[in-house]
Amino acid sequence: MVKANHGGVTHHNMDSEMSKDTLAYPQDGGGDNNNNFDATSPATIRDADGNEIYNDRKLEHGLKREMKARHISMISIGGTIGTGLFVASGSTIATAGPLGALIAYAFMGFVVFCIMTALGEMATLIPVTGSFNHYASRFVDPALGFALGWNYWLSWAVTIATELAAAGVIINYWREIMPAYIWSLIILAIIVVFNLFGGRGYGESEYWLSFIKIITVIIFIVVGICVAAGVGGTKHGFDNWSSPGAIVTDGTYSSSGINALFAVCATMVNVGFSYMGTEVVGVAAGETANPRKSVPRAIRNVFWRILLFFMCSIFVMGLVIPYDDPILTSQSPFTTVFSKANIGGVDSIINAVLLTVIISASNSALYTGSRTLMALSREGKAPHIFGHVNARGVPIPAIMITASFGIIVAAGSVYASTQVMNWVLAVSSISGFISWSGIGFTHYRFRQAYIAQGRDISKLPYMAWGFPYSSLFGAIVTGIISLTYGATAIWPVWNVSTFFQDTIPLFIFVFTYVGYKVVMKSKMVPLLSADFETGVRWAEIGHEQDTYVAKPRTVGNTMSGFFRQFIG
Repeated sequence: MVKANHGGVTHHNMDSEMSKDTLAYPQDGGGDNNNNFDATSPATIRDADGNEIYNDRKLEHGLKREMKARHISMISIGGTIGTGLFVASGSTIATAGPLGALIAYAFMGFVVFCIMTALGEMATLIPVTGSFNHYASRFVDPALGFALGWNYWLSWAVTIATELAAAGVIINYWREIMPAYIWSLIILAIIVVFNLFGGRGYGESEYWLSFIKIITVIIFIVVGICVAAGVGGTKHGFDNWSSPGAIVTDGTYSSSGINALFAVCATMVNVGFSYMGTEVVGVAAGETANPRKSVPRAIRNVFWRILLFFMCSIFVMGLVIPYDDPILTSQSPFTTVFSKANIGGVDSIINAVLLTVIISASNSALYTGSRTLMALSREGKAPHIFGHVNARGVPIPAIMITASFGIIVAAGSVYASTQVMNWVLAVSSISGFISWSGIGFTHYRFRQAYIAQGRDISKLPYMAWGFPYSSLFGAIVTGIISLTYGATAIWPVWNVSTFFQDTIPLFIFVFTYVGYKVVMKSKMVPLLSADFETGVRWAEIGHEQDTYVAKPRTVGNTMSGFFRQFIG
């Protein structure tokens, strides 16, 4: 047995002595809803004097592992289908053209895939609530975990505000019965009720909300192809790719190629925003019944779902709507395509779907934000009260403060100038890129520590694709986007207000990171001291082995397997 000591904390490298009994994680995540922890458990880490400083059962104490494989599978794609695809995709095509938009979505989709496989490797081995901010504290530096955690909580709390502000406007589209803010409060009450039923309540509600979105996208793709082929009176084909063109080449440079490159790069923030939410799978792993099976399957399917839902949708939009059509930035491309198919009542149909999108996004934001805050509390990085859960495993205080913060910001955006909403949108978008970059770098350190300790790679329940290049590639790309987002406020014309608006998430991240380093005097976690024992699920745990049995290769089984890739 080899011991490594850092900062008074003793870790044990017991790779040769591990057993299923000591490493199997309790199925209810910590289990008996009381404070009687086993002080001698290997899950307890103590300092040199024997004082308990960390206990993984406290991190998961009282939570219920109730989410099933179908919930995780649907959340992995449903979490990404939102206003980014239904609304913002139009401005992406207008900026870069149909081919440029496809390139942008393909490139960012690959980046997301790299980040998700990195998160999947860590979340499958150590499925805890708090996810990547916990991993950052554990394998990089507690200061990074603190900064990432509060950054991530803030991004979801303000996302609630943006969605609630939009909900009232969408409902009043049909008929203005009451003020928009009343509808916002009603939507908030609905999602709070969903979340009060714990992980299962969130998982079940998100499953059906995501199902509605997925069916809508599939119908849109079919209808769009029919419209491009001539249904509705006009055959489009690839005409829009010829005139006005497949990619925008107009710009300030003499070279059309450079202009096209800049046009594609200019869409990266919008495209990345469309994909945000995929990492919720990692947070939900802490309340998943069998994360060793569910999380890898969801991660593996992300690539195919991105290919079908996002790439096919953008392709259809580009066939039907020319990039110089002003309607791309004035209404949802979904509405435009359905209108060209002469489908009656299309405005109301898309409006109803958008309302579903908003409820789903708010639901995910409240769940993810509350679990992140709870995890921060249990790690000593937030007030103790937010770590409390009731008998159903629901973190009531964390839910209430996250919901309250969201409604306060929403009220500010209603009664203040539109400038408030611009600041809120900047926080919710750029914070996501910061989180993705943190995941990539954390995974790189995670695997470095794993190898440095002489552990067997084959024992990992799930291995990220293309390590180390994929993790570093995803981290660097999203880091560059985070750092350069405010560049347009500096060049060609300096704008102080826009600069601070675009860079406020970076300032918050740096402030929390440096502040924690100064106050707590935290240090980088040495590779040999990284903890691979607490709450770990190794591949040899018998009751979590994948029991999948291949079915005979018939036409029916092949078709069934294909569609299960997309709808869980």
